[in-house]
Amino acid sequence: MNLEKDKIILLEDNTKYVITNQTEYNGKKYYLVMGVNSEETTITNEIAILESTESGDDIYVDKITDPELIKILVPLLKDENK
Repeated sequence: MNLEKDKIILLEDNTKYVITNQTEYNGKKYYLVMGVNSEETTITNEIAILESTESGDDIYVDKITDPELIKILVPLLKDENK
């Protein structure tokens, strides 16, 4: 599975997100995502940054919670929209 802009992903906790942007930093891939409802028709107010890790053919994502890393990633993710 490829993670790319505008793709909807389902996490293990059954929350759905649409990828709105992506960037690379220090050799890792990061994604700016916004929550979507179960019908995939409405964007919720939940926003997160995810880091992807590949293991064979599988891709895993983790939410970024480190405030210092978030401060670095937000401008990078905003710049990618230009």
